[in-house]
Amino acid sequence: MNITYLFGAGASKNAIPINDTLHASMHLEFQNLKEELKTKQGEICDKSINPYITQSLIDGFLNDYNFILIESQRHQSIDTYAKKLYITADFENLKKLKSILSIYFTLIQSRKNSDERYDSFFASILEESQNVFPKNLKILSWNYDYQFEKAYSIYFNDARLSAIATNLKIYSKNTRLSYVDNENFGIFKLNGTAAFILDKNENTLYHAIENINNEYNVKLIRTVLANYASLHHLDKTKNNLISTISFAWEDYNNGKFIVNKAIEFTVNTHILVVIGYSFPFFNRKVDRDILRAMRQLKRVYFQAPDAEEIRERFLAIRNDIPKEDLLIRTDLKQFVFPNEF
Repeated sequence: MNITYLFGAGASKNAIPINDTLHASMHLEFQNLKEELKTKQGEICDKSINPYITQSLIDGFLNDYNFILIESQRHQSIDTYAKKLYITADFENLKKLKSILSIYFTLIQSRKNSDERYDSFFASILEESQNVFPKNLKILSWNYDYQFEKAYSIYFNDARLSAIATNLKIYSKNTRLSYVDNENFGIFKLNGTAAFILDKNENTLYHAIENINNEYNVKLIRTVLANYASLHHLDKTKNNLISTISFAWEDYNNGKFIVNKAIEFTVNTHILVVIGYSFPFFNRKVDRDILRAMRQLKRVYFQAPDAEEIRERFLAIRNDIPKEDLLIRTDLKQFVFPNEF
């Protein structure tokens, strides 16, 4: 049996705030960062380390972060605000929003361990070594975070994000799509990841932190500021960066390309396991394309507090599977493993 997991924000909720608490968490992170920048300004603006990190840069960054907080609060969610920016062709502020999101996800994950359920997940699926994954298991994720990478690092004994991503065979929107191994384990990040690419070299992924276990400290803050300067073309001495966070409804770059690759990757799925994902309307077209291509799909497991409601949303996409094969799981202590595993 070929098994595909579909991960949504709820899968990381013990480490990363989900939609209804995301704005409050971003605001708290802003206040903490502002205090750090104030009290450690001398260390952060040490010209012997990076002469381009100045108080002027800090002020510009904080103004942009605060602007995004204020504007996004006027909408139901961050995604809603992003969609409004896209529809109105306000690409400068959309770029700013993605930059702030990338930095926010980097900072908040530096403060916490991964959601412990990911640890249990890897302990269960890894076979005789850290490099041997079940060939019949594949993962699709809508999340930007580093929860897979952070949890796997303790098994891999290598904290470098680039090495971890290679070993996990992570394919992310905008990157690593020239070759996809459809016959083995891998992880597709459908909305990209909280990282950056060079605007002239889309195959090279840059992380704000190269070591997944880097702590929240002055060095990390300095790196964040340097990345922000490059993201917004403020540092003329560096190559320009672009955030690799994207959204399902964005058609430019290789948005459609990753969907086609994800379809090829999961077309032979027999069992689907939906973890903390609510099939939001924003993602409906992509979900429909991927799920309807699973012509051999026989059974679906739904794991979430509101799994009954999620099953109903799924039925709007696929209504050809008998209800007795649409199984509800509300125990959230660890990610569900299907009986067919």
